[in-house]
Amino acid sequence: MNAAEIAGKLGNARLEGRDWRCCCPAHNDHHPSLAITERNGRLLFVCPAGCEQEAVLAALRQRKLWPEPAPERSQILATYAYRDEHGSLRYQVVRLSPKKILPEAPQWGRQQPHQ
Repeated sequence: MNAAEIAGKLGNARLEGRDWRCCCPAHNDHHPSLAITERNGRLLFVCPAGCEQEAVLAALRQRKLWPEPAPERSQILATYAYRDEHGSLRYQVVRLSPKKILPEAPQWGRQQPHQ
């Protein structure tokens, strides 16, 4: 959605120069206070009543006017193999970034990393 579409759905929309003014969805707004600025294909929301941009985005998401953030993708940093006294692989631990450590059953048939 662009600035005009969002402003129109929020109510009392009016164009002021290159910016749109409308009711802020993050507080009980009856007079257009939210400014929506579109620059280089990006939108900036500014509420002079003091609403944080994240609060405005959360309220827009509730109304299905803004997409949910993409899930954070994990990257495998290391895989640690744990072996029994005979050298047989018992289990593995995978270390991810952002920091997360997951136990993992060995995947038989997959070449194991050298530790």
